[in-house]
Amino acid sequence: MKTQKRIKLRTLSFVLSCLLFTGSLFAQPGRDRGRPPMPDSTQIVKMVNELATELSLNKEVKPKINDLFFDHFAEVGDLMKSSKGDRRNHRTKMDALKQKFEKQVKTLLNDEQKTKFDEFMKKQGPRSGKQRPRR
Repeated sequence: MKTQKRIKLRTLSFVLSCLLFTGSLFAQPGRDRGRPPMPDSTQIVKMVNELATELSLNKEVKPKINDLFFDHFAEVGDLMKSSKGDRRNHRTKMDALKQKFEKQVKTLLNDEQKTKFDEFMKKQGPRSGKQRPRR
């Protein structure tokens, strides 16, 4: 009788351990419902530096673009925190933020830089301007 209780207790303990372990896997940062993780300040600065190099931005424009990037990702972060449930509405708002951001950046660029900026944005991120396929 005592042996059966030990076996049941060990089995229960094993099952609980497995559940806790798999739960912790899904709770890791960057695994928020399949969304790509938000870039941190270091990554944003790196992105702006790459853009500045690719577009040959001058010293007056680069800080303005840097500010636009930080403001944009702050807005995106706020939207991600506040959005619950309605994925279609969330996607619409995210697309609107992206369009607003790109329009703001382009106001600071010449025609050649605008073309290069469009190419740069296509290379960035997992979405690269397209919707991901549904699972």
